[in-house]
Amino acid sequence: MADDTGPQNENVDEPQGTQDDPTDWEAKYREAVAQSRKWEDRAKASFADSEELKKLKEAQMSDAEKTAKRIAELEQENAGYKAAQQQEQWRAQVAKKTGVPADVLRGTSLEEIEAHAASLEPLLHPNPKLPHVSDPAKQPSGRTADEEAKAWVSRLFGEDK
Repeated sequence: MADDTGPQNENVDEPQGTQDDPTDWEAKYREAVAQSRKWEDRAKASFADSEELKKLKEAQMSDAEKTAKRIAELEQENAGYKAAQQQEQWRAQVAKKTGVPADVLRGTSLEEIEAHAASLEPLLHPNPKLPHVSDPAKQPSGRTADEEAKAWVSRLFGEDK
């Protein structure tokens, strides 16, 4: 005989996390924040350790190595200044040649600066538009606008011309 006091099928497929089992989102959030703080503390400790190691390596460097490092830094800085000075000279040269102001020219090489000046020149110095003459060999016929105005004033006051 079967006992009818308990469920007969123990392997019934029921979805997990039904309405009876609500998720505690606040607890999950606090857990995530705690985890984040833990990794943040580890990162700060690692950064502090790397800074300490850097200082230790610098302390162990000989005076010659320190001097060589400083010389390399100064040479790099000097090269930057020389490059900037050369670019200014190129800008002045191109500005003098094209008439484009040097302060609006951009580029790091002479070719780039010249190309930029060539693109700006038509905008800054447009070619004048000449009037259209249909047949330049002919002389204009009729009176000029000034003569027509004088004739109109003469007619207005009753003088014949």
